Amino acid sequence: MLDDFDGDPAYPSAALNDLGRWTGGNCFLNGGGSGTVSGGALALRYDNCGWFGSDVGTGLSAYTYLVVRIKGAAGGEQAHFNLGLGGTTKLFADYTLDGGGHPAITTSYQDIKIPMAANGINRSSPGQLAMGFWYGGNSTVTIDSLSFQ
Repeated sequence: MLDDFDGDPAYPSAALNDLGRWTGGNCFLNGGGSGTVSGGALALRYDNCGWFGSDVGTGLSAYTYLVVRIKGAAGGEQAHFNLGLGGTTKLFADYTLDGGGHPAITTSYQDIKIPMAANGINRSSPGQLAMGFWYGGNSTVTIDSLSFQ
């Protein structure tokens, strides 16, 4: 588990994720720029601005998938932000899923399972999971958890 936003550690005040590494965000319209945690999930409200980062700091070779449990206020937010991990950064909508499909955010929580190797993510040296919201969109995405399977 990279982060399940359950309040331990407290986001953003502890500036740590569940791996004990740095995490944070800025330029969001809620939470003083960092987003807000409520009910065990991180809500990021954005208007063509926002950045979230969470250091991984450990190898992921034992894992196949990055799993993002996420929902959107309106649905369709997959075109509003990029996600970077392990030397690969793509628009979230451009990641390829098993079977050849692509992520589609809906208004209900779902686990979006991104196969890391197939998308060029270096699992030996993942670095930081980063999200950037500079693609002209405005909405809110709510992330229940970021994990690896």
